[in-house]
Amino acid sequence: MTPDVSVCMPAHRDSPLLRRALQSALEQTHDDLEVVVSDDSGGSLEPAVAAAADPRIRYFRNPEQLGFARNHTTTVDRAEGRFIAFLHDDDRWLPGYLEQSRRRFDADRSLGMVCTAYWLEREGDRLEPLPHPPPPGRHVDWLPLAIRHHTFIPSSTVLTRGLWEDVRRPWPEVVIGDLVLWIDAAVRGWPMYWESEPAVIYRYHADQISANEEDFRNADVAVFESYRFPNPEWERLRRERLAHAHIARAGIRLRVGEVADAREDLRTARRLAPARQRPRRIALSALARSPAALPLARAARAALRRDRGPTSAQPGASGRPAERVTRFEPGAGANADRE
Repeated sequence: MTPDVSVCMPAHRDSPLLRRALQSALEQTHDDLEVVVSDDSGGSLEPAVAAAADPRIRYFRNPEQLGFARNHTTTVDRAEGRFIAFLHDDDRWLPGYLEQSRRRFDADRSLGMVCTAYWLEREGDRLEPLPHPPPPGRHVDWLPLAIRHHTFIPSSTVLTRGLWEDVRRPWPEVVIGDLVLWIDAAVRGWPMYWESEPAVIYRYHADQISANEEDFRNADVAVFESYRFPNPEWERLRRERLAHAHIARAGIRLRVGEVADAREDLRTARRLAPARQRPRRIALSALARSPAALPLARAARAALRRDRGPTSAQPGASGRPAERVTRFEPGAGANADRE
């Protein structure tokens, strides 16, 4: 019998977090589900699956390592449910998460995706609300939200099989390669509902690959360089996001002495969006022209960080650095009639 929801867990490491994530899926109040575990570790997840001892789990050991992006898309290809939900191995759901999402789909058959607010869990199990979430409710023209907000994550997203079949393509192999899922869905005209009641816990921890700031900025550049939008407003926002990523990466490169590469990033940012973070761009450009001042700038930055206290990495999925990103130029939204 076809399950209502396929919980897709692309994973590559056994840990207490993975076991807690798996248990949170099995304890959902909406229990018409299957859990598809796609093991990209070579088999180390098998004990965790055996310990869960639930017939709703379908376990697959990949014959070769697929990497972050291919493991995600392969997991969905193995799924059989009418709805698709992702759950990363370091996040977890509150018991009513799937039921809450399914109610939205039942109330509005035109929806392609429901995204839910989530708690941020720091070290020490400290929970914080999501800062600056998108506006709650139904959105049709929501690509600006996907570009502006860093808040869309797989573990808080449920989508229809129809949406997946419409946007299915290879994802770029970078730490935020999954971002193309929301961008492509918005471009294709699928309505999205943002559920403001948090029902997911997103875990910050030192081992998540997205905590590497350089990888995150490289991925940001790779993803947004791969798009061109015919809508002038969308294209302006894309260029601003890309300029921001180049400026941030220039700062990272200056800190490690890669002055020539930093200069190129700053020139690119100025060309893309001259007004974007102009004061910071000018300051970094001055440093790039005077490398002897870099040690003083590093010391000032370290002192400022000490005054501010510890900071955390931005939310995102785990992945690996990009080798190649396929350019994707969306056409007119195929589902524009869904309004």
